[in-house]
Amino acid sequence: MNITKISILIKKTSLVFDKISNQLLTAYDLTGSQFKILMVLMHAPEGSVRQIDIENKFAMTNPTVTGLVHKLEAKDLVKRMPHPEDKRSKVLALTDRAMAMKEELLALADNLEQQMTRNLNDDEREQLASLLLKML
Repeated sequence: MNITKISILIKKTSLVFDKISNQLLTAYDLTGSQFKILMVLMHAPEGSVRQIDIENKFAMTNPTVTGLVHKLEAKDLVKRMPHPEDKRSKVLALTDRAMAMKEELLALADNLEQQMTRNLNDDEREQLASLLLKML
């Protein structure tokens, strides 16, 4: 087996990412998938993210995202609110508890990014991002 195959390297990198993120997130009782949803909400204008947006962004199924949102609601980190323009729809929002953790969680995300790219210089990071986006 050729370990320089791009697909294998991407998978191995993903596993390393999951391992590091799980170690960092254990203290917050969060999974990587729950954390991704929180990051989307923290970076988006309030009231602008629907569940379907999460599904599309991460190529997740509706039942998967529904389960993640339910768990985040149970942890008092996310709440569902009526959509301002479509009363049949709901938007996701951060709770006061999540907002109180926002700076700490954003710093954690930066820490994770730094750990994953610590062996790359700025040009290499830009090139890697560009290449991954091109692949996607």
